Amino acid sequence: INGLFKDCKNLNTYYYVLEPSNYSRTILLSAGMNACELSPIFGLAYFIKGIMEENIYGFRDNTRFVVLPIICPSSFNVVPKLYPNSNDVRINKNFSYKDSWNNVISDIIGTKGSYPDSEAETLNLKKWLNCYDGADLWLDCHADLESEVPMLFQTILSHKELIPKVESIQNKLKDFYDITEPYIIDNFVEPGDLFPKTLYAWEVHHIPSIMIEQWAGSTCYGASGKKQCEPASIRNYATMLAQYCLEGEI
Repeated sequence: INGLFKDCKNLNTYYYVLEPSNYSRTILLSAGMNACELSPIFGLAYFIKGIMEENIYGFRDNTRFVVLPIICPSSFNVVPKLYPNSNDVRINKNFSYKDSWNNVISDIIGTKGSYPDSEAETLNLKKWLNCYDGADLWLDCHADLESEVPMLFQTILSHKELIPKVESIQNKLKDFYDITEPYIIDNFVEPGDLFPKTLYAWEVHHIPSIMIEQWAGSTCYGASGKKQCEPASIRNYATMLAQYCLEGEI
């Protein structure tokens, strides 16, 4: 099943639904809010390819996956790829909930837009979440671009009750890679924070939500630590997504 949002610039934004006949869970997956963050975009594609072609992750036929592969297609379809959208607006900052837009400032890598939810991509993301009210999980995929911190990944959660489950997932990944590098769990659950989307998804649409940020500086899973889009980073991203999705209902 394919879905389509057509924004005010005539730019088509597609999402895709992998729907088995007797599904009991719905997982939302998105990437490309910042189109220059390539390992999440290709890691998500690699993950979905593994499910569709060989089911290499061992999913039972009970999960519906709803995939929004690139939130900002205009930022992806250029060289070099952009961090904000084509209007130089950061969707994270433009996305407004509980007056968050008034509490953030524009910076040198993108503005917050001329008014709350001014961008077509922001509105499309909210429409998408509305279409799947009550879904079991939303994973929004990001990556740090230039960090030299030896950190595995960072997560931003919709609510504090997710902490034990996410800690379990992260520790399984550390065991899988046989590493000791730390990870960070942040809980941006206060109104007006820079990243209100996870809180919005939880409080408005009852969707447990996690933003995952892979750290480019990590070498623990076989990456060089010099750039974020290399084969080891992409494979690791797909492995991360599989572990989150296989964990069961969150």
